[in-house]
This record gives sequence, C-alpha cells and structure tokens, in this order.
Amino acid sequence: MSTTVTATQVRNEISQIINKVFYQGEEFIVEKQGKPVARITGYQQIIRKPITQEFAPPVYDMGGTKKVYTREDVYE
Repeated sequence: MSTTVTATQVRNEISQIINKVFYQGEEFIVEKQGKPVARITGYQQIIRKPITQEFAPPVYDMGGTKKVYTREDVYE
C-alpha cells in the first residue's frame, strides 16, 4: 500500500517514515507541488539481477571465429 506525502512532510518526519518502511513494509510516494517526484520503498523490495550481459566486439568474421564473446574472453 502506498501513502502519499509531501516533500515538507518527508523533511519533518523522515525518521518516522523510514521506520514505517523498514518495520511495516510501507511505501511512500513523495509529491512536490501536487506532482509525484519520488518513491520511498524498502531496499529488500528491489530486485537486483546480476549483470550477465555478453560483449560482442566488432570483429570481422574470417571464418572459424566466435561471433559472441564474454567479458572474460576479451580480457584474458
């Protein structure tokens, strides 16, 4: 459940907001001049994916070469 708060409320009540996020799992939407500008949510709710992106350098295919290289292959 998201609770909407103003930037002034965040400034005045930041420790209470952080406690509610940490202990109760609440989420806050921060508004400035009536427009949402930020979201305060628990760190555990953020899904971190490891970077497993493959590196494909511009190598000309001379036959028999690999088309896709991993970072480890390039910096070996």
